[in-house]
Amino acid sequence: MRRKEKEILDHDLIMDVLKRCRVINLAINDGVYPYVITYNYGFNDSKDGLEIYFHGANEGKTPELLRKNNKVGFIIYNDYGVDIGKTVCGSTTLYESVCGYGEVEFLDTPEMLEKALRILIRHANDMRTDSFHADHFKNMAVYRLKVKEYTCKIANPDTTAMYQNWANRTIANIQ
Repeated sequence: MRRKEKEILDHDLIMDVLKRCRVINLAINDGVYPYVITYNYGFNDSKDGLEIYFHGANEGKTPELLRKNNKVGFIIYNDYGVDIGKTVCGSTTLYESVCGYGEVEFLDTPEMLEKALRILIRHANDMRTDSFHADHFKNMAVYRLKVKEYTCKIANPDTTAMYQNWANRTIANIQ
């Protein structure tokens, strides 16, 4: 990672970013160009590592591509806008993100489907405990992304001040 001052290594802070964010963008292999699609998600962090759950239709381009190649890249982020700096080069985007890659699995047992969907709805702040019925899953594909590697970056007002100082020094050196 080039911008080490924005890198977050604290596990609890990374989990907080994942809790605040709402969507995941997946880059799926589609031959020459990646196919990128957005989903809502839920996640579970356990001794086995970070797992991200999402769902969609069980037919169509996404499940077709994932059956061919289940290796994906992803980004989860919140965009907090642009901080206009004192200089043109001093402006920066305020954000927090978790990026990485891993392998997607199709979940198919009723127990795995219910677990995944409960994680998804909890992430959306829905704490209902209604029963799940197998007929709800007929036209749905439920996935688990087993994350192999990820990084987290945050650019907030605190890190922006550091960036502005760097940009001002750089501009001063050029002039």
